[in-house]
Amino acid sequence: MRISKVTLDGFKRFHHLTINGLTGEDRFVFLLGPNGSGKSSLFEAFNVCRSAANDQQGFDRLYYLRQIEDAHHFDQKIYGNERNTWREALQKIQVEFCDHPSPHWTSSTGWESHAFHMRGSHRNTPDYMSQNITPHDQLEAFRPSAGIILSTDLRLDRNYQKLVHHGQKAILNPGISSDEESATEAFRLFRKLQESTRRVFPDLTLEGLGDPMGGGTFIFSKNHSTKWRFKNLSAGEKSAFDLLLDLIVTANEVNETVYCIDEPELHMHNQLQSRLMDEIDRIAPPEWQVWLATHSIGMVRWATAKLEEKSNSIAFLDFHGRNFDVAVEINPEKPTWQFWRNQFHVAIGELADLVVPDEIVICEGDGADGFDAKVLQRIFGDTHPRTAFQSAGGCNEVDKAGAILATQLDRLTPGCTVRRLYDRDDRTDTEMNKSREAGNRILSVREIENYIFDFEVIELFVRSEQQEVKWDTIKSEIDEEIASLEGEPRNKTLDDIKSAAPKIRQILKTHLALTQAGSNYYEFALEHLVPLITSSTEVYRRLERDIWPPETAKEESDPSM
Repeated sequence: MRISKVTLDGFKRFHHLTINGLTGEDRFVFLLGPNGSGKSSLFEAFNVCRSAANDQQGFDRLYYLRQIEDAHHFDQKIYGNERNTWREALQKIQVEFCDHPSPHWTSSTGWESHAFHMRGSHRNTPDYMSQNITPHDQLEAFRPSAGIILSTDLRLDRNYQKLVHHGQKAILNPGISSDEESATEAFRLFRKLQESTRRVFPDLTLEGLGDPMGGGTFIFSKNHSTKWRFKNLSAGEKSAFDLLLDLIVTANEVNETVYCIDEPELHMHNQLQSRLMDEIDRIAPPEWQVWLATHSIGMVRWATAKLEEKSNSIAFLDFHGRNFDVAVEINPEKPTWQFWRNQFHVAIGELADLVVPDEIVICEGDGADGFDAKVLQRIFGDTHPRTAFQSAGGCNEVDKAGAILATQLDRLTPGCTVRRLYDRDDRTDTEMNKSREAGNRILSVREIENYIFDFEVIELFVRSEQQEVKWDTIKSEIDEEIASLEGEPRNKTLDDIKSAAPKIRQILKTHLALTQAGSNYYEFALEHLVPLITSSTEVYRRLERDIWPPETAKEESDPSM
């Protein structure tokens, strides 16, 4: 089961959220972002669908809906006709699947009832002890109330009872053998849980379930200690074991679902998180899709390594810095340097500023996050993910900043390379060659604007607006604008495209009837032109050669040189 698209319109904090770009190959989907960024709210939308499909009771209009028409409903829960009340929230939610038709949540008797399986972040069971066992038929028919994701997650008891029922089945059915060499259905779940626990916790062995009719609990041995009860486990061990138990029991019942875990890393160090993720990947059936909302660097690092093994198996949805009071579309992102910096800022705060990439390119432009750096980061963020670009000002500032940064980083992180990238400006070929021999990088054109407003890029933009018939007229007017740079009153050179950029923007805005062309040529270029400079364009290849000359790239990839 794979989600392809989610649309939330007026649900909780979202004015209009669209999640797009998911494929049928995304086995794991990671929701990333700081607290309060909307990750759990997205899970609440899934939970509404699950609750409605299972005819569960309880609906809080104030909690679920973004706009409240009647202030007198404050803190009032709406009961009665649950189908109608759920339908009110479902009108705000649209979930599309790659491998299933449009769902009918409130009239479901089929796959919709198990489309979502939710695990909240409040999985805090400090102790567990059973007092009695629910009859099997009541356990199977049980439909819990539609609690919100923030409610305490008490699934541990139900899963314990299911294991007990499987044990009773083994005793009552004389056809089942207890031969250790042929694991029977009755003992299969217990043994699978035992093995999973040992893989995640090598020093912990699940020994049994105790007496389910009085004081029953999970019994472990740990190193040389025996009769180690559930309450003796650490918080991280309890959290991980709870998830393993639920995954195994659920996988035994449901062949396909979207399994959602809010903050799976609770109480766990990074190595434990990695082992847990390996086990989730092992347990989850191939037809499952697993969604995780996390702050954890360990979880994301595991996913990045998995992404390198199978390029389409992981999707990252980044909720950082989104303004959900306006329409927002989130698409899967690749783990670039800026992506990692965002994750570190969430995980370790200001210490993230100490995280450096493999290579830093100091370029011209005002401020550390200047125009040139923004352009280069957007163009090369995917293809050179370990490179960061920073603007330092004019060429003199690039000299100073590069020297200072190179000295400091050599002390702190010897593996990081610092490069200087200069605009060509009025340099002669001799000056350029001399600077390049000194290890610097020089643009082969006057400034970055020459690449952005290249005719190849502008024509791609006109075609993207489906107005190719206007291309000849637009090109002619741009040619006239460039020709006017020479002579009075402008006294510019013909390659000073930066001076022509405002007029070029205006020409495009007029002929293409653009309504959102940005307040200046910087914003217009970043929004409309820079995304078109991809590896399939000649502009991209020329700019890449300027920054990473072929002979330099060869030397860096060959350690013997």
